[in-house]
Amino acid sequence: LGPSFDITDEIYQFRDWTRDDKRVLVSIDNKSIDVSKGKRADQDYGVSWARMAGKGRVFYTSLGHREEVWEDARYQAHITGAMQWALGLARGSTTPNPKPKPKS
Repeated sequence: LGPSFDITDEIYQFRDWTRDDKRVLVSIDNKSIDVSKGKRADQDYGVSWARMAGKGRVFYTSLGHREEVWEDARYQAHITGAMQWALGLARGSTTPNPKPKPKS
């Protein structure tokens, strides 16, 4: 998906979510939303991530609520790549990554 992209979709807020055991692939740029409506004290809104579960590969995305998201070639490539990775046909890291520091 590149370093950043714009997309309009529904945003989920996960209560007990943490980056500690997952590789975050997509997260919300807090400058693009009204964080005062959020309920996460850390204001960390992961949208898509990957992790290992035993010998299994887990991919999750909360994108895809709107029809136009599914029609977006970038999203289609994101899902296709995730399926290839989950099947062991593509390489990818599951090393947890910290929340990016805001740019000044």
